[in-house]
Amino acid sequence: MKIKHGDFRVGKSLETYQSKSTAQEIITSLKRKISSDWEMTDFDIGLNNTSCIELRFYMNTVENSEAMHHYMNLLINKNQEMGKFCLKRVPSSWGVKNTRFLVYIMAPAWVKVPGNSFNRTIELKKATHSPIKSKTDSVKITPRYSTRESSISYVRNYY
Repeated sequence: MKIKHGDFRVGKSLETYQSKSTAQEIITSLKRKISSDWEMTDFDIGLNNTSCIELRFYMNTVENSEAMHHYMNLLINKNQEMGKFCLKRVPSSWGVKNTRFLVYIMAPAWVKVPGNSFNRTIELKKATHSPIKSKTDSVKITPRYSTRESSISYVRNYY
């Protein structure tokens, strides 16, 4: 059998691995990108006390907060330049508005995001399922509504 594309090579780790020492590079790159796309908007950027990257846009300079929110979602999910930094958004602090700021917090690869992936799945299961004890006193997770009809009738009776 002839190998068409050269010798087989074992995969290596991603070159996008980030450490805390690259934080300044990430902040500089984000600052450059956002400054070029939103020239008239004032913002602060830096690391907060949990080592996450915090962006604070001044509300009096943001023309359209919905457009800014859409831009930030595209920046973190689709932008190749930002993709190499493996940034994750912190759901509890993503697009939070107050009277002075519009805040976006991103977690670099070395920071664990609370409520992400597996932990979030368990939280959702706890919210949508009720524990029912079986005869052996072990907790068994079952859906709150066993059939679709019973959930529909509950919604009808609620409203």
